[in-house]
Amino acid sequence: NLNLALEDMQRKIKTGTNYFCGVNTLTATNDCPSGGTAFSFLEQDGVTRTIYEYDTTTKAINRTSYGPGGMYTPGVSQRMTAPEININSVKFVVNGSTPGFTASGGDSTQAYVNIVIEGSTMGIHKTNFSIQTAVTQRNYDS
Repeated sequence: NLNLALEDMQRKIKTGTNYFCGVNTLTATNDCPSGGTAFSFLEQDGVTRTIYEYDTTTKAINRTSYGPGGMYTPGVSQRMTAPEININSVKFVVNGSTPGFTASGGDSTQAYVNIVIEGSTMGIHKTNFSIQTAVTQRNYDS
């Protein structure tokens, strides 16, 4: 389940733009080299803003979309990880979110996000895990 959730997140993030460390329903960008527990971005359709965030109450990763949302109800948070997976911490490290490279702004780094997840499976055979993955924005950040 965690693998499927991460794969879905990676696919949407790499084709998205306007990376923002934290919760933001607008098209702003924001880096956070030290990481945060939420990450938002503009999906490939250019109108849907998606937020992934760690829910400390349910120990899960949730997804909320604003805009058309496709199969998701706009503005309604949905759990992405199964109840059998206990997420202890999530960190989204965002760099290069400001598009372009100009004298008046932007940066010279291709936008990317590192996702670090620590947790455990529940049940008879409890297994601790620590997973890290990096996702780079597919569109060239010129």
